[in-house]
Amino acid sequence: MRHEQSQGIFKKNKNSLKLILAAICLALLSTAAWTQETTPEYKLRVAVKSAAVHREPDTKSPVIASLLQGTLLDSSHSEGVWFRIVVPTGQEGIILVGYVSRLEVEILEEKAQKAADSREASPGEYRGIGLSVKLSGGLGFFAGGDVDNGASGMFKQGVDDLEAMGYTLARKNPRGFHSGLEAGADIIYRLSPKLGIGVGGSYIAAKAESSQPFVEYGFYDQTWRIIPEVKVLVLRLELTYDLPLLAWLGIHAQAGPAFFLVNYDLNRVSSTVTIRETYSQTAKANRLGFHGGLGLTFRINPQTAFILEARGRYARFSDLRGSETLARSQPFLEFKETSGSVYYVEGGRYPTLAVLADGTASSNARKAVFDFSGLSLRGGVMVRF
Repeated sequence: MRHEQSQGIFKKNKNSLKLILAAICLALLSTAAWTQETTPEYKLRVAVKSAAVHREPDTKSPVIASLLQGTLLDSSHSEGVWFRIVVPTGQEGIILVGYVSRLEVEILEEKAQKAADSREASPGEYRGIGLSVKLSGGLGFFAGGDVDNGASGMFKQGVDDLEAMGYTLARKNPRGFHSGLEAGADIIYRLSPKLGIGVGGSYIAAKAESSQPFVEYGFYDQTWRIIPEVKVLVLRLELTYDLPLLAWLGIHAQAGPAFFLVNYDLNRVSSTVTIRETYSQTAKANRLGFHGGLGLTFRINPQTAFILEARGRYARFSDLRGSETLARSQPFLEFKETSGSVYYVEGGRYPTLAVLADGTASSNARKAVFDFSGLSLRGGVMVRF
């Protein structure tokens, strides 16, 4: 039951992840379009004999000045049918800001003024050579797929066998295999104050030990263990976009293809007074995938910033190639090694994992899928050069 529930949960998570990654791409494109907004600038001339200037953009608002026909005006803001203007008073240092109706002026010229970009360098601001280096670390979460389900099944089968042999134990549940530590670095070249391209890499190491203590002959403390482990190297290309919110705060987004290389290991250790058995699987695989993410940038100074970000990824490994070894000390020394692909074997009470030579898999076995799709939560520092 737990196995079926776990499969259902991760199928839902996988679909949710695809939607999240698609949303990240849309967000990246939409923020790019949004930040290209421009501010119109108007040259106006009073078209009526006397134009009323109101304090607010409302005909019921008090009139603070009147302008004669032919008076030339500048406006950089319109609101509905109103233009905001500055009215000189003739007194040094004193001006009036009010609103004049579109019905009382004619537009002589309208031009687009680029919206201010707080990331553009002002005189005296640090400009650099356009490169940024980002160093970050945190936690990486992934679905696990068949590797998680198979390792859990092997553990539960082993505990069942111990109970069947009459050993005294307090049954334990297997640990889920869904997270690890992550560290990474990115080098980004700025094509513009907001847009950049970059390359980066991450290393994720994940390990989950499930252990079942049991007592042999009433006083020997022994332990049954299953330990799945993966080490994943991620090499990525990325398109980046920075959206400043305040002088010290901004949002950044990135997305692009990635190449994933995984080293997979699974170890099973069982010791009793009479028998010591070790079993291991080791395999490798690689594939192309996709990554994308959003984050916050906290500027410390023009060159340095702290970052917090969430990155999603999509990568599924379906052909783990390697070998398995079995070493047993009693009743006689035994050593066995098999090379091939890692298979997910069903048909028993629990699913298991096994390395099978090509062409030897039965109908209830299929190639195991390690689902590395998931989310990383990271923090770090970014330095501009």
